[in-house]
Amino acid sequence: MSKSPQDGEPGTSTAPPSAREHRTRPGAVNEEVADFEIKMCALTFLRAVQSNSSFTNFTMTSNDPRAADFNDIVFSYGSPGSKQYILVHLETKKAPRLKTSETTEHFENCTYVFFTNADVKFTPRVANIDSPAKKLFCTTWRPEDVCQVDLADNMCKNFKVDTGAEEFVNKLLIFRNQYGPKVLEELIKQELIKICNGVVTQCHIIMNKFVEKIKAWWEEPENGALDENWKEWTELKEQFLGQKTLLQQIKFREDILLHLETRVLDSECDIILLKCERDEAQIACSKVHQTCIRKEHLGVFFTDISEPLESLNMLFTLWIEDVCNVLVITDVTNCNKYVWKIIGNFKCNLKKKIVILSSREADQLGFPKAHEFSPDFIKSTFNQLDGKSQDRLRNLEVDFHGKSVTLGSIQAYEVLDGGLLQDVLTSRKIQIFIRRA
Repeated sequence: MSKSPQDGEPGTSTAPPSAREHRTRPGAVNEEVADFEIKMCALTFLRAVQSNSSFTNFTMTSNDPRAADFNDIVFSYGSPGSKQYILVHLETKKAPRLKTSETTEHFENCTYVFFTNADVKFTPRVANIDSPAKKLFCTTWRPEDVCQVDLADNMCKNFKVDTGAEEFVNKLLIFRNQYGPKVLEELIKQELIKICNGVVTQCHIIMNKFVEKIKAWWEEPENGALDENWKEWTELKEQFLGQKTLLQQIKFREDILLHLETRVLDSECDIILLKCERDEAQIACSKVHQTCIRKEHLGVFFTDISEPLESLNMLFTLWIEDVCNVLVITDVTNCNKYVWKIIGNFKCNLKKKIVILSSREADQLGFPKAHEFSPDFIKSTFNQLDGKSQDRLRNLEVDFHGKSVTLGSIQAYEVLDGGLLQDVLTSRKIQIFIRRA
């Protein structure tokens, strides 16, 4: 996919005026293709900023002319003396024509990625490759969908390989049977849910705003390369996440999460019902989220039963097709018979789980064979929080009989559990009154 050139350095551009005009001219790029590129850029950026130490000092550009045919996303990371590059060519419903790369002189330590949602038929030379590129770009979890191609493979009918391309092919990864824009949108939302500590509310709004900003960057070459300090991302975080409720900031103790992991994620049950009171569902969801992310290899998606049917259907499809292993559903006020019918038809697979947070009984939800935990199992208390989170609550300012004080000064935090703890963690200003006998 070609648009217009853009220099790889942050904040600069060497693209000629005619190229800039072509880039922003309405209809110059197929809308489906543009949507695909924009959402892949959005997903890549979010995965990079959450990668901790995996992609230090990363930058991301689109349309770097030095990357030739692999310029849709140019991603770099590492220290200045040992930069690693991942050069990506995105394609919709097409198999690749492999060409000898013209980019070696600009990117010495590089991996080439051909990313397509086409069903490319060939016998891979190496499959299930463990590569940094997989963490950033893979949208499926099937081992055979990320692979290298063998030039000697007679089955490789969809590939047209130029003479002398052997060295290039050795650096090439094929991402085949990948998902398109609709699924990318859901994957972007799930990345934002991780940033919000498992709190699903407002993620649709944040996602739309974020994709809009990525689109504006993608359409304007002079915006330069993106990094973790990208101004637009910083402002968006400040707007939506800078005023996080405490629920989006608190952490539970490691031993509490380990206990939940052992009893739920490591159990042999495929459908698990964690019964919780209606006023404790959000904090319970946050606790499950923190438990799931302890296992980096474990894909987990979160949703609420009140999501639109189309979105729920897509989530179940992704779960069935191994994009995620665990599907966490918050069911507090609604009952969707369609969803429960899907769950009821689910065949046992010990690698997959559905975890439901609900105030109702298993038989009321339509699957009496689910393994059920009582509300006391998932109930949260002040003492279950880690040290920093407890200090946050002790220093929380509250209104105590009209006077602003900290919870610690009146030791009110000692009675916090369940719904009361969730109220404190989700409210902006707490009022406390003590009735004397």
